[in-house]
Amino acid sequence: MNVVLNAVQLIGVGMHEILCQPSIDNLSDLLDNSEYRYLLPLKTDYGARLIDIPDNRYFECPDCQTLHSALHLKVQYDGNKVYTKKQPCDPCGSRLKPRFAR
Repeated sequence: MNVVLNAVQLIGVGMHEILCQPSIDNLSDLLDNSEYRYLLPLKTDYGARLIDIPDNRYFECPDCQTLHSALHLKVQYDGNKVYTKKQPCDPCGSRLKPRFAR
């Protein structure tokens, strides 16, 4: 039996628009309101843009030594400044570090 899946079925409903048209405007479903509201002025005032397509990556807590999966994104603004989504550890609140570098 052949099964054909479209992009929405493979990657999930929330990521389809991001992959087709990656932009800060399309991040509202993936970010909490405070982070999204932080990024919008960067776009309008400083020409912020996504550097790469947001994706899920693995992060490790340096204090708890626990592994986490979370959304990773990078936004370039105001010339060469880069905003990276901050990843807090749920149990202890420490900032998560990338586990596997690309």
